Amino acid sequence: MTYETMKAAVAIAHEGMVSGNWTKLNVEAFMRVNGLNSDAIRSTIKCATNCKLFAMLQVESVNDPEEFDAIVQKKIRNPMLFQRWKYPAVWDRGVKLSQHVDAVMHLIFLGIVKTCIKRIQTWATLRGKNSAFLIYSLGTMESVQSLGLDWCHCVPYKIGKLGGWVSENYLAMCRLLSWFYGSIDEVASDVVFNPPDLEQKKWSKKHNQGWLRARGLNINGNAEELRKRVKEYLLQPGGGPPLSLQQGGEVSNVYNMVVALKAMVARTMSSIYTAADIEETERHIKIFLNTFETFDAPLRTEKDTPTWISSYNFVCLLNIPKMIRDFGPLRNLWEGGGQGEKIVSLIKPSWVGYRKNWQANAMDSLLKKMAMERLHRIVSPVNDESEDNNIIIEEELVDDIEQGLAYSGKNYHRYKNLEALISDFSNRKPLSVVLMRNNSFASILRNDTAVEVVCGELTNGLCAGASYHYWSIGNEQGSFNKLCCVEYCMLLPKLSQGGMPNANDDPIFTLITSDWNEIQPNKLVRKPKVPFVTYN
Repeated sequence: MTYETMKAAVAIAHEGMVSGNWTKLNVEAFMRVNGLNSDAIRSTIKCATNCKLFAMLQVESVNDPEEFDAIVQKKIRNPMLFQRWKYPAVWDRGVKLSQHVDAVMHLIFLGIVKTCIKRIQTWATLRGKNSAFLIYSLGTMESVQSLGLDWCHCVPYKIGKLGGWVSENYLAMCRLLSWFYGSIDEVASDVVFNPPDLEQKKWSKKHNQGWLRARGLNINGNAEELRKRVKEYLLQPGGGPPLSLQQGGEVSNVYNMVVALKAMVARTMSSIYTAADIEETERHIKIFLNTFETFDAPLRTEKDTPTWISSYNFVCLLNIPKMIRDFGPLRNLWEGGGQGEKIVSLIKPSWVGYRKNWQANAMDSLLKKMAMERLHRIVSPVNDESEDNNIIIEEELVDDIEQGLAYSGKNYHRYKNLEALISDFSNRKPLSVVLMRNNSFASILRNDTAVEVVCGELTNGLCAGASYHYWSIGNEQGSFNKLCCVEYCMLLPKLSQGGMPNANDDPIFTLITSDWNEIQPNKLVRKPKVPFVTYN
């Protein structure tokens, strides 16, 4: 739909209603077909109604001069209400609708990812497992946050509330989806009750509660009340009610949606595209929309509108392939960081009010601050723990743009010494590693020594689309050369039903990278794939 089409639709609808040939229903149906929203329709109908009424009273002014005089006074006060609705000025500026880019920061991370997280919360609540999931999630985001990586800027998942989250937090969560929800099948598993090898009259209160809970029945009451209640059900024909089906749909629906979402985002955030890449991105967008509807449908009642319809972000995903063809990689149009909305927080400390030449003074102050910070880093480089993320350095900004972000870059964590690295590994904490040109992995110490991190045997199957291997700490490899680094990575320990693992658990990790890749079963680092999709 173009602006010219919409302008013509407004003119036709206005004239049709003023002439009396069209009703309000005709106008609404016609304008909706031509892509106009409810506000535009209401405004057009209101203006057309006023124009029609004025013309009618003007003819009959001899018979009722007072009413005509009243509407004349109203027209003098609000002349815009007695002419064709004045559509937005942008419609006349020669800019096509297709030139209004849906920035991925808003469309995907603040839109799609946020909605998916909230819908998974709804799913866990319907299954009566929301409290268990919150316990499971304790410490997960904090463990990643402690690394301080700017390409995965996490904040705690506190009681499932997302009020303080911003785009960079949703971006980080999107990177961690397969890991974070990897054990949700254990957390939200179906209620299972195995009756004891005893007569029902000898069952304990716990046994009777288990029998009732597995059937979705009332479990309140003392031991004697529960025993009588179960007995009454067992004496019914057929031996009582059948096991209840869990609400919200299967766990596989969650997994399929999460895997498809991450695979779609990984391709949308690519820095280089060929024609085949764009087709693959479009394919994964449609796969995600299908999996999301399959996941979302059991969460709704018959009266609820499907989420992919009520939330425009989902439909707008279909615009992404054309935007890539027209404008190139969308990560270059990122609106966060210093080249976007973050500039507000960078320049705000330099603003002292609307004084004379305030714009030039604020920019001059910011540039001086950037220059001094650049000199300070050249003369006395700061360590990882004290890096100031409020200043953008030109050299680092180039790397940041390549990463699709705009932070001053701490892309990997430097460990205090080998003992600190081994301690974090032994306690099954997330580890910061780098992928080298020889396809080996290494963690970096504070003295810039590279320590090999070895990927071993593959564990059984995929977990929410992520493949897990056994890992170990190898030998020191000498001085770290950034030019030999291919990607910045993070090892994530396999979560269990209780959440974060401990030192007694096996060293099983999956790996993600800053460039939206992840480790595959064959140990190669590639874009994530959807398990139930055939790839060439």
